[in-house]
Amino acid sequence: MRTPAWVITGLLDSGKTTLINRLVKEELNGLDVLVIQFETGEEKLQKGVKLHKMIFSKSCLEENPFWYNRADFKICQETQTGTDSD
Repeated sequence: MRTPAWVITGLLDSGKTTLINRLVKEELNGLDVLVIQFETGEEKLQKGVKLHKMIFSKSCLEENPFWYNRADFKICQETQTGTDSD
């Protein structure tokens, strides 16, 4: 089974989140989408039932740059799913 993956990078405030929101709304509507973020900006990811996101804090990644077990992984991530509001 193949799973498509995209890596979207860019400078701060360059439109990465806007692009992701547009893709989810217009092209990937109805598909399960996982977004892994290492930074968050002012623009928020849109809420969606099939949009899942994992956010890793910079400080935690600096303290634990390599993941050897799942316990460390769970400490450094915040997972959000569904239509909850900010």
